[in-house]
Parts: sequence; C-alpha cells; structure tokens
Amino acid sequence: MNAFLLLSTLNLSLGGLVFLLGFLILRENPGQRLNRVVALMLFFGGLGAVFAALSFMASRGGTAAAPGTLRDLSYVWELFFPTLFLFASIFP
Repeated sequence: MNAFLLLSTLNLSLGGLVFLLGFLILRENPGQRLNRVVALMLFFGGLGAVFAALSFMASRGGTAAAPGTLRDLSYVWELFFPTLFLFASIFP
C-alpha cells in the first residue's frame, strides 16, 4: 500500500470521526449553547480534515490540482478558528 494513500485514508477517517463526535455532542443537548458551539467547532475541524483528504486523493489521479468545487469548499474549514474563539469566550 502506498504511504500517500494510507495517510489520506487516515486523514479522511479521523476527520469523519471528529465530524461524528460533533454530531453526537449536538444530539446530546441541542438546547445548550456550549454544546452547539463545540459541535460547530468540531464540524468545521472535521470538514477541514475530510476536504484535505479528498483533495489529496483527487490530486493523486494524475492531475496536480484538485477539482474546482472541492478546492472552493476547502476554505469552509477556516470557520473553525472563529468558533474556537467563541468557544474560548463562553467556556467557564
């Protein structure tokens, strides 16, 4: 197995687990503000890892750049940092 494929798969699976953890935290108590903020933070962090892995796998196909839609969506994960600041602001 190629190390590049192994690392991309690991990145994809860990990002998916972080995304799932955010969903589980949100399902626990969606009415509480802290749960919503932590879930949002984990959603964006997980999306960053998933989009990075997908773009790595897409670039392995022979072209050097990822498809346009995937490349445009990869900037969404940067919303992790404002939610991290919000989490740091409201956490006791």
